[in-house]
Amino acid sequence: MLESPNYLASVAAGELQPMSTLNKFGTVEEEWTFWEKMTILKKTLQMTSFDNNNPALWRIGKNNADDGIYLAVTDAPVPTRFNISNLSTMGMQYPKIWPPTISGCAHWMREVGTDNSINFQRKKALTGPPYVEVQRYRPEDDYQTPEVIATFVPKKLSTIHSFSITENYAIFFFYPVIIDGKRMFETGFHVFELLTWLDDENTEVFVVNLKTGRVTELETNPTYSAHHANAYENGENELIVDIAPTPYSNLRDYLSLDNMLNPPKVSKGVSTNGEEEQFTRYTINTESKEISTSAFPNTIENKFINDFDFPTINEDYRGLPYCIVYGWSAIDYSRMALVKKNVCDSTKDKVFY
Repeated sequence: MLESPNYLASVAAGELQPMSTLNKFGTVEEEWTFWEKMTILKKTLQMTSFDNNNPALWRIGKNNADDGIYLAVTDAPVPTRFNISNLSTMGMQYPKIWPPTISGCAHWMREVGTDNSINFQRKKALTGPPYVEVQRYRPEDDYQTPEVIATFVPKKLSTIHSFSITENYAIFFFYPVIIDGKRMFETGFHVFELLTWLDDENTEVFVVNLKTGRVTELETNPTYSAHHANAYENGENELIVDIAPTPYSNLRDYLSLDNMLNPPKVSKGVSTNGEEEQFTRYTINTESKEISTSAFPNTIENKFINDFDFPTINEDYRGLPYCIVYGWSAIDYSRMALVKKNVCDSTKDKVFY
């Protein structure tokens, strides 16, 4: 168990202590009081309101047990450091105090052909809009001292859980889905209750040259995806990006404990990826700034094969041309499958029940 400050305080008190959560509580009586919300507000300013860092693990620093910095991470900007040898908690890792950091990203990327780590944080200076800082962590860097590759200012503070990397570029999709932070206090600091779809907004795409820091901005049709699968360069000016779209509301609704404990008695036959969303390939021309999309064929005629999330690849092919991606697919709560998608030859697709 990661012994973060909020966890330890809750264990000592015998009940959950004031903190941000993803979903709301089961009853109104369980909700935070006004003064508990004031405590969470204070913690938010101190970057201590959320420390449930359970989605992913990553290493920065040297590639060995003694000198590596091993982190449990989420989209919050303060990961938990732990000892890789005995899994004991070593403490929280805070970014630099100034400028304030709004958020991070759970899915770090290893820069192709190196032991460097690439990630991004959203920050807010005293003046001006919030901006994105793309960061490189070299083996000699600690959590507070990354190299800043580039910065850019998106039109909206999209909810982003992952991004893609190639040999020379990092690619970010800023979807028309935000967390409406202005309503955080009134909704009890339950983050997923604030998910909001922005009508009439496209998806912004930012391509960052990892060598020069140059940022190219493009747009594509509105969509949402929690997880990128992989990306690679196809010639001088073309990038291929594969993502697993999903309804944004699934973050809140599908993973709700109440919904999981009380699934529908009669199957509706709806994939967790939605009725229209399927595993999608984006082709980006960085010279003409055009983006096209294409779907993958369903040669084996299986309802799961293109409707999956949590795409996972062999990391030796990260940022490079690849063929195999694994994923998890579900129809309602009762029909689940593991998918082995071959993006090079769909006749080799496989589904495991």
